[in-house]
Amino acid sequence: MRFQKILARLKRIEPEPLNGTYYRAVRIDFMWEPLGTLGSKRAGGRYNLKGKFEVLYLAADPELALKESTPGFEVKFPPHVLFSVEIHLSRVIRLDRPEIREAFGVSLEDLLIPWRYDQNVLGREAITQKVGRMIRSSKRFEAILYPSKVDPARSNLGILMDRLKKGSTVDLFDPDRIIQWTYRGKI
Repeated sequence: MRFQKILARLKRIEPEPLNGTYYRAVRIDFMWEPLGTLGSKRAGGRYNLKGKFEVLYLAADPELALKESTPGFEVKFPPHVLFSVEIHLSRVIRLDRPEIREAFGVSLEDLLIPWRYDQNVLGREAITQKVGRMIRSSKRFEAILYPSKVDPARSNLGILMDRLKKGSTVDLFDPDRIIQWTYRGKI
Protein backbone atom coordinates (compact mmCIF):
# COMPACT_ATOMS: atom_id res chain seq x y z
CA MET A 1 0.00 0.00 0.00
CA ARG A 2 1.30 3.42 -0.88
CA PHE A 3 2.48 5.76 1.84
CA GLN A 4 -0.08 8.50 1.07
CA LYS A 5 -2.96 6.01 1.16
CA ILE A 6 -1.86 4.76 4.58
CA LEU A 7 -1.52 8.31 5.91
CA ALA A 8 -5.04 9.05 4.61
CA ARG A 9 -6.35 6.03 6.53
CA LEU A 10 -4.55 7.19 9.67
CA LYS A 11 -6.25 10.60 9.41
CA ARG A 12 -9.63 8.86 9.75
CA ILE A 13 -8.63 7.17 13.02
CA GLU A 14 -9.20 9.32 16.08
CA PRO A 15 -6.50 9.26 18.76
CA GLU A 16 -7.68 8.31 22.24
CA PRO A 17 -6.37 9.22 25.68
CA LEU A 18 -4.91 6.46 27.83
CA ASN A 19 -4.16 6.65 31.54
CA GLY A 20 -3.11 3.95 33.94
CA THR A 21 -0.36 1.69 35.17
CA TYR A 22 1.75 -0.40 32.82
CA TYR A 23 4.74 -2.59 33.56
CA ARG A 24 8.26 -3.15 32.36
CA ALA A 25 10.60 -6.00 33.17
CA VAL A 26 14.22 -4.96 32.72
CA ARG A 27 17.30 -7.16 32.84
CA ILE A 28 19.17 -6.50 36.05
CA ASP A 29 22.18 -5.03 34.22
CA PHE A 30 19.90 -2.24 32.91
CA MET A 31 17.98 -1.63 36.13
CA TRP A 32 19.39 1.88 36.59
CA GLU A 33 17.81 2.89 33.28
CA PRO A 34 14.35 1.41 33.82
CA LEU A 35 12.70 3.55 31.15
CA GLY A 36 15.67 3.76 28.82
CA THR A 37 14.81 3.40 25.15
CA LEU A 38 18.18 3.41 23.43
CA GLY A 39 18.14 -0.41 23.32
CA SER A 40 15.01 -0.34 21.15
CA LYS A 41 16.80 1.88 18.65
CA ARG A 42 19.95 -0.26 18.68
CA ALA A 43 18.23 -3.65 18.41
CA GLY A 44 14.85 -2.76 16.94
CA GLY A 45 11.49 -3.79 18.32
CA ARG A 46 8.06 -4.93 17.22
CA TYR A 47 7.16 -1.38 16.06
CA ASN A 48 10.54 0.11 15.22
CA LEU A 49 13.28 -1.02 12.86
CA LYS A 50 16.74 -0.98 14.41
CA GLY A 51 18.60 2.29 13.94
CA LYS A 52 15.52 4.38 13.15
CA PHE A 53 13.74 5.69 16.28
CA GLU A 54 13.12 4.82 19.93
CA VAL A 55 10.07 3.15 21.43
CA LEU A 56 9.37 2.48 25.10
CA TYR A 57 7.70 -0.93 25.33
CA LEU A 58 5.40 -1.66 28.29
CA ALA A 59 2.95 -4.44 29.17
CA ALA A 60 -0.54 -4.32 30.65
CA ASP A 61 0.31 -6.47 33.67
CA PRO A 62 3.37 -7.76 35.56
CA GLU A 63 3.14 -11.36 34.34
CA LEU A 64 2.91 -10.24 30.72
CA ALA A 65 5.89 -7.91 31.18
CA LEU A 66 8.04 -10.83 32.35
CA LYS A 67 6.88 -13.10 29.54
CA GLU A 68 7.49 -10.41 26.91
CA SER A 69 10.97 -9.59 28.18
CA THR A 70 12.19 -13.18 28.41
CA PRO A 71 11.27 -14.84 25.09
CA GLY A 72 12.33 -18.45 24.96
CA PHE A 73 12.50 -18.82 28.75
CA GLU A 74 9.62 -20.81 30.22
CA VAL A 75 10.65 -21.74 33.76
CA LYS A 76 14.06 -20.23 34.43
CA PHE A 77 15.11 -16.84 33.09
CA PRO A 78 17.90 -14.30 33.60
CA PRO A 79 17.50 -11.88 36.55
CA HIS A 80 15.01 -9.09 35.89
CA VAL A 81 13.57 -6.19 37.86
CA LEU A 82 9.90 -5.33 37.47
CA PHE A 83 8.86 -1.67 37.33
CA SER A 84 5.43 -0.04 37.48
CA VAL A 85 4.99 2.91 35.14
CA GLU A 86 2.23 5.50 35.42
CA ILE A 87 1.19 6.82 32.02
CA HIS A 88 -0.97 9.76 30.99
CA LEU A 89 -1.18 9.93 27.22
CA SER A 90 -3.48 12.02 25.06
CA ARG A 91 -3.08 10.52 21.55
CA VAL A 92 -3.02 6.72 21.36
CA ILE A 93 -3.92 4.47 18.44
CA ARG A 94 -5.74 1.35 19.67
CA LEU A 95 -4.58 -1.54 17.47
CA ASP A 96 -5.96 -3.84 20.16
CA ARG A 97 -9.43 -3.06 18.75
CA PRO A 98 -10.58 -4.96 15.64
CA GLU A 99 -12.39 -1.92 14.18
CA ILE A 100 -9.22 0.20 14.38
CA ARG A 101 -7.12 -2.56 12.75
CA GLU A 102 -9.71 -2.80 10.00
CA ALA A 103 -9.74 0.97 9.45
CA PHE A 104 -5.95 0.94 9.29
CA GLY A 105 -5.88 -2.08 6.98
CA VAL A 106 -4.02 -4.64 9.13
CA SER A 107 -5.18 -7.92 10.62
CA LEU A 108 -4.53 -9.43 14.03
CA GLU A 109 -2.36 -12.01 12.27
CA ASP A 110 -0.27 -9.22 10.72
CA LEU A 111 0.44 -7.83 14.19
CA LEU A 112 1.42 -11.21 15.64
CA ILE A 113 3.99 -12.18 12.99
CA PRO A 114 7.48 -12.72 14.48
CA TRP A 115 9.27 -9.46 13.61
CA ARG A 116 12.79 -10.61 14.54
CA TYR A 117 12.94 -13.09 11.65
CA ASP A 118 12.22 -10.40 9.04
CA GLN A 119 14.62 -7.88 10.58
CA ASN A 120 17.51 -10.12 11.65
CA VAL A 121 17.40 -13.02 9.17
CA LEU A 122 15.81 -11.58 6.03
CA GLY A 123 17.25 -8.09 6.57
CA ARG A 124 13.98 -6.31 5.90
CA GLU A 125 11.43 -4.28 7.77
CA ALA A 126 8.73 -6.45 9.38
CA ILE A 127 5.08 -5.57 8.81
CA THR A 128 4.69 -4.35 12.39
CA GLN A 129 7.76 -2.15 11.96
CA LYS A 130 6.17 -0.66 8.82
CA VAL A 131 3.01 -0.04 10.83
CA GLY A 132 5.05 1.70 13.55
CA ARG A 133 6.92 3.79 10.99
CA MET A 134 3.65 4.91 9.35
CA ILE A 135 2.02 5.75 12.66
CA ARG A 136 5.07 7.76 13.74
CA SER A 137 5.26 9.51 10.34
CA SER A 138 1.65 10.65 10.63
CA LYS A 139 2.65 12.76 13.68
CA ARG A 140 -0.88 12.18 15.05
CA PHE A 141 -0.15 9.55 17.68
CA GLU A 142 2.23 9.28 20.60
CA ALA A 143 1.69 5.61 21.37
CA ILE A 144 0.41 2.30 19.99
CA LEU A 145 -1.71 -0.02 22.13
CA TYR A 146 -1.46 -3.44 20.50
CA PRO A 147 -2.23 -7.11 21.16
CA SER A 148 0.53 -9.12 22.80
CA LYS A 149 2.17 -11.89 20.79
CA VAL A 150 2.42 -13.86 24.06
CA ASP A 151 -1.31 -13.47 24.78
CA PRO A 152 -3.37 -11.62 22.13
CA ALA A 153 -6.19 -11.10 24.64
CA ARG A 154 -3.90 -8.76 26.60
CA SER A 155 -2.22 -5.58 25.41
CA ASN A 156 1.20 -4.03 25.22
CA LEU A 157 1.98 -0.37 24.79
CA GLY A 158 4.66 1.10 22.55
CA ILE A 159 5.31 4.77 23.28
CA LEU A 160 6.87 6.80 20.45
CA MET A 161 9.14 8.83 22.69
CA ASP A 162 9.83 11.65 20.24
CA ARG A 163 6.09 12.15 19.70
CA LEU A 164 4.99 12.79 23.32
CA LYS A 165 2.60 15.74 23.40
CA LYS A 166 2.51 18.52 26.00
CA GLY A 167 0.57 17.32 29.02
CA SER A 168 1.49 13.65 28.46
CA THR A 169 3.71 11.94 31.01
CA VAL A 170 5.44 8.62 31.54
CA ASP A 171 6.50 8.30 35.16
CA LEU A 172 8.25 5.49 36.99
CA PHE A 173 6.23 4.65 40.11
CA ASP A 174 8.55 4.82 43.11
CA PRO A 175 6.95 6.22 46.26
CA ASP A 176 10.33 6.12 48.04
CA ARG A 177 11.92 8.26 45.28
CA ILE A 178 14.98 5.98 45.01
CA ILE A 179 14.83 6.05 41.23
CA GLN A 180 13.25 9.14 39.72
CA TRP A 181 12.50 8.84 36.04
CA THR A 182 9.87 10.88 34.22
CA TYR A 183 9.27 11.77 30.59
CA ARG A 184 7.16 14.82 29.81
CA GLY A 185 5.73 15.63 26.43
CA LYS A 186 7.16 18.67 24.70
CA ILE A 187 5.46 18.85 21.33
